[in-house]
Amino acid sequence: MAKQYAILHAATRVIRRLSVEEDVQVGPGEVAVALDQPIDLAGGFWKLDAGDQKVLASDQEITEARVDPVRERQRKLALVAELKVAISDAAGDAALPAKLKRVLAAWSALLS
Repeated sequence: MAKQYAILHAATRVIRRLSVEEDVQVGPGEVAVALDQPIDLAGGFWKLDAGDQKVLASDQEITEARVDPVRERQRKLALVAELKVAISDAAGDAALPAKLKRVLAAWSALLS
């Protein structure tokens, strides 16, 4: 049986995904850990402790590792709302050139 690898968020050690590929691909801020025994990710968000044992991740770790799609959607919606306010504030600046106001108006329309 192929060896299983856990791809972790490096800072929190929250498991982002599992792989059985020999050439494990990791992204920025991730590390791969070879597991002695296969694990299952059902039942929650998991991390590996210092001894590479599977334990439940805390809410803070889940948020920091960006593994929960619901939390990620909420985070992104908040960022879009912040961007809309910033665009609106900038577009209202009387000293802004007309070309830049058109760009901001177009961005505002796209985000609506």
